[in-house]
Parts: sequence; C-alpha cells; structure tokens
Amino acid sequence: MNPETSQKRSTELLSKIREGDRKYLRQLYEEHREAFWVWIRKTYNCDEDMAAEVYQQAFTTLYYNVKEGKLTNLTSSLKTYIFAIGRNLIRDHFKITTRRQEIMEVAVDTSNIDNSIIDRYEQSEMKDTVKTLLLKIGEPCKTVLELFYLKGYALDAIAIEMNYKSENIASKRKFICLKQMRKLLKQDSLN
Repeated sequence: MNPETSQKRSTELLSKIREGDRKYLRQLYEEHREAFWVWIRKTYNCDEDMAAEVYQQAFTTLYYNVKEGKLTNLTSSLKTYIFAIGRNLIRDHFKITTRRQEIMEVAVDTSNIDNSIIDRYEQSEMKDTVKTLLLKIGEPCKTVLELFYLKGYALDAIAIEMNYKSENIASKRKFICLKQMRKLLKQDSLN
C-alpha cells in the first residue's frame, strides 16, 4: 500500500472514531481484543481479568486521544497503537506494584518492632494521602472513586447514583478518574 493510500485510510479511520458510531467502535473493539489478550497474557504473564482491564483502558485511551484531538494521524496500524498503549499501561502497573513490594520488604525487615504501631501509622498516612488526593481531584471523580473503592458500589449502582446513562459511562468515568489520580500521585511523589 502506498503512503498516500495509507494516510487516507488512517484519516478515515480516525474520523469514524471521532464521530463515535457505537457499532463501528464495537467492531474495532472486538477486532483487536483477542489478539491483545493473547499477547499481553503471554508477554507479561498476567491473568485474564488483568488482560481484559488493560485492553478496556487501552481502547478507552485510544478513543479519548482521538476525540480530544491528541491523535490526528496514525503513523502505525491501529492494532500497533492499541498494543503500545497497553504496554505502557501494564508497565505502569508493574512499576507501582514493584514500588509497593519494595516498601513492604523494608517494613518486613523491621520485624523486631511492634508491627501494630507501624500498621496504624501506615494506614493513617495512606488514608491521609488518599483524602488529600480526593480533595485535589474534585467532582465528579471524588464521588465516583469513593463510591467504588470506599463504599464498594458496583458500576451499575454508580451509574444510577450519579445519573449516568449506562454502566459503561460509569466505567469510563472511573477510568478517567483513576488516570487523573495517578497523575496527581506522580506529581506529589516528585515534589
């Protein structure tokens, strides 16, 4: 395929995504899902739930990048773009997990200290950090995250509580809010 034809197809594809045609978006979602799951499970040794969550986040990121004008020209295939987003998401997940494990290892080395005091301090500090981040993130993210993580609401219940039209909207909102929360957490850790 010559570069001119490739560019035209890329422009048409991004235009259709930007329009938000649900049928077309569903088709794109389904088209790359299975290959993504196989690839990410094999490459990063993650379970099916993690693969599904990362794919959902990757596809949602693609959609919002197109919708918000951050992606106006594809220099690779759509599949490659989605896989790259997924790779970055899973690597971020592993960085955070590794950091938590390192913190836990340090805590384990202090076994001769009364652990109940340390546990209470860590829980208190973690709660303070979460409260601060929730205040910074603002509404509606504050409420959505509180409902999901603190009160244990399911996404369909959050949709009802927040007057969203569907569970999918609640899921997308949660994803966006978590992304904002991670950004705030990174900013706080750099300061």
